[in-house]
Amino acid sequence: KVGSNASIQNSVVSNGCVIEGTVINSVLSPGVRVGKGSVIKDSVILNNAIISTDVMIDRCILDKRVAVGRGAHIGVGDDFTPNQEKPDLLQSGITVIEKGALIPSESTIGRNCRIFRTAPHDFKRVPSGSTLR
Repeated sequence: KVGSNASIQNSVVSNGCVIEGTVINSVLSPGVRVGKGSVIKDSVILNNAIISTDVMIDRCILDKRVAVGRGAHIGVGDDFTPNQEKPDLLQSGITVIEKGALIPSESTIGRNCRIFRTAPHDFKRVPSGSTLR
């Protein structure tokens, strides 16, 4: 389902997705929901992820059942510090979010980050190159 104000450019969107925001150069698996005002760019979003309203996701891989709260920004900034734990794998600006993770509203996550399953109160700001368990 594509909302009247939604925009999809150069992307693959699977059956069962609900898009109310903007999707650019990305791949969305079945059951993904993108809220109004949200922008997904250069990313891969796996099954049943929920992207709330006014979210910005850039160069990210979100695993299954990730929930992103309103106003969150993931993969932002010009800081390309390699990931501290896996610098050989995460050095090009890609941020990876583990299956079932909950990203709190209004949080900011930099580039080359690894976010494992967390509770919403665990963080608001994650600098580039960090791993959050």
